[in-house]
Amino acid sequence: MTGIVIGVSLEWLSRKSDEKKAFELRSLGSKFRSLSDNIKARTALSGWPDNVRDLKPAILSALISANKFGLWVPNEHVYQLPDASFLCEYFKSVGKLLEDGYFDEGQQ
Repeated sequence: MTGIVIGVSLEWLSRKSDEKKAFELRSLGSKFRSLSDNIKARTALSGWPDNVRDLKPAILSALISANKFGLWVPNEHVYQLPDASFLCEYFKSVGKLLEDGYFDEGQQ
């Protein structure tokens, strides 16, 4: 009887952990898409990467969170690109996958 109770408890804890991770990944996806929209709006003007200087802490935070979940993240060299199109597309594409629950595809 004790084995059944322990087994059920472990299964429940595992399920709760998976649900929490899924929620956090969906939230990260939403943050990614928001950053994509903000960067895209700013880069309609000139001055990349200076025109997103105030967004850099949010960008760095999102990338650190993504790295914790095992997602590939671009390094600081992304700011040396001629424009923000790569970063916008990264945030938009990966964010959409995460929001829609395609976590494995988001890791690729």
